[in-house]
Amino acid sequence: MLRRKARLDILLIFLWLVLVGMGLLAVASATRVDLARPETWTTVVRQLQWALLGLFLGSFMVALDYRFWSRLAWVAYGLGLGALLLVLTVGHSGGEQVSRWIDIGPLSFQPAEFMKLGLILALGAFYSERAGLARRWSSLLWAGAFTVPPVLLIMKQPDLGSAAVLVAIALGILYVAGLSGWRVLLLLGGGVGSLSLFLWAFMA
Repeated sequence: MLRRKARLDILLIFLWLVLVGMGLLAVASATRVDLARPETWTTVVRQLQWALLGLFLGSFMVALDYRFWSRLAWVAYGLGLGALLLVLTVGHSGGEQVSRWIDIGPLSFQPAEFMKLGLILALGAFYSERAGLARRWSSLLWAGAFTVPPVLLIMKQPDLGSAAVLVAIALGILYVAGLSGWRVLLLLGGGVGSLSLFLWAFMA
C-alpha cells in the first residue's frame, strides 16, 4: 500500500509554505497580535497547529499508493453527496436560513469541504481510466454529471463560494487530464458571464 519512494514536488511545497505564511499573517493582522501580550497569539498558534496537522496528513497521503485512493474515490464521492443532503435537514449555522455544518458529538464538520476531496478523487479516477477522453468536448458532459449535483446542493445551503471552488476543481482536473487551455479559458469566460447575469438578475 505504501510507495517505496515518493517523489517530492518542490514547487508544491513552496506554494504550500507561501499560503501558510500568508494565512498566518492574515490571522495575526485580523486578531491584532501584540508581541508583548502572549494571550493574543492564541488564534495564530491554533492556525499553525492546523497547518502542521495538514502537513502530516498530506505527507501520509503522498506516501500511500495512488491506486488506494482510486479505489476509495466513489465511496468518498457518495459519502460527500449524502452529507450534503443531510446538512440540508440537520445542519446548522450562525445565520438564519443557512445550513452548512453537521455536528457529530463535540465535533463539527462542513460537508462542502469533504465534497471537494470526493470530487477530486472521483474525477481523477474517472479520467485516469479513460485516456484521451478529456480532449473531446463530450468530456464536459461527464464532468458536469459529477460536478452539477454537489454544486446545486451547496448553492441550496447557500454557499456560492464553495460551489465556485467545485467548478474550479473540475476545470483544473479537466485541464490536467488533457482539455486544451483555450477551451478552459472559454469555459471560464462563459461561467463568469453566466454568474454575472445571474447575480444581476438576483439583485434586480
